[in-house]
Amino acid sequence: MVQQEIEKDLDFRVAYTYRAISTDDIAQLDALWMDHLAGADDIDRFLGARTVALRQLAQDNSEILGTPDQLRNVVREFSRAEYSGD
Repeated sequence: MVQQEIEKDLDFRVAYTYRAISTDDIAQLDALWMDHLAGADDIDRFLGARTVALRQLAQDNSEILGTPDQLRNVVREFSRAEYSGD
């Protein structure tokens, strides 16, 4: 979906792709998106859509997690992921 632009709406594609993967694969998806985006306007729109998608993902996970500390650990994992460029 990222590379083939099946759905032209960037916000939808970003939300869909982040919801379709496990939290362990977020860094890889970030790298795929960075390699795919063409310019600064696309990157700005992507970052806004990614923020919304990850907040929603964290919110959905909070229903599963038992304590606020567990949710903070999930957020730390999001923050720790590095862009590998692969």
